[in-house]
Amino acid sequence: MNLIFLFETLLLKFKMNFFKGIIRKMEEVYPYPSIPTYVFGNHDQRRYMMKINNNLEKGKLVALFQFTARGVPVTYYGEEIGMTNETIKLTEAQDPLARIYRWLGDSFSELLGLADVIIRDRARSPMQWDDTPNAGFTSKKAIPWIRVHGNYRERNVLIESEDRDSLLNTYRNVLRLRNKSRALKEGSLRLIEENVPKDILVYLREFEKNVNWSF
Repeated sequence: MNLIFLFETLLLKFKMNFFKGIIRKMEEVYPYPSIPTYVFGNHDQRRYMMKINNNLEKGKLVALFQFTARGVPVTYYGEEIGMTNETIKLTEAQDPLARIYRWLGDSFSELLGLADVIIRDRARSPMQWDDTPNAGFTSKKAIPWIRVHGNYRERNVLIESEDRDSLLNTYRNVLRLRNKSRALKEGSLRLIEENVPKDILVYLREFEKNVNWSF
């Protein structure tokens, strides 16, 4: 099966008009039987938590939207625990793009606001599994290609697994819901706007007699 990433969602803005606009466009340009993709991050972009001010509650709403809209949800590793960009300097980055622009220097690249664009390694730090050295990604004596993010002791799979209200468990719960619902897996989507306040997003998913409302 061929699947094309649609990058409109990478321009995430936590505003109602953004989410409504994305749904309208996806349903217009990719109507059934076409299937859109919902992608909020990849290895070349700032992690989406940086676009919502590292707000875990907003992250939960992004996950709910991604897994209940009609389409294929694509999760970049670490999004499910709220991983953020590591503050890797231009002069220490391994990525070829950063090496090309290394002549800018650390201070100037930050001053121009280019650092997060050309230092793509910031979104590529190792997965944070637990609070052991190197976050459980590799042995404590190993030196990863890119260093582990400094917040790995507070934000990792182990600690979030034990918190029923964590972002990770939100991802797990909405994924279970999706897997159990044919409406969410295969159903049509109808955006509901009549008699709905402008600051509330409502859509209906239907498949035969299976129905799911998302607010």
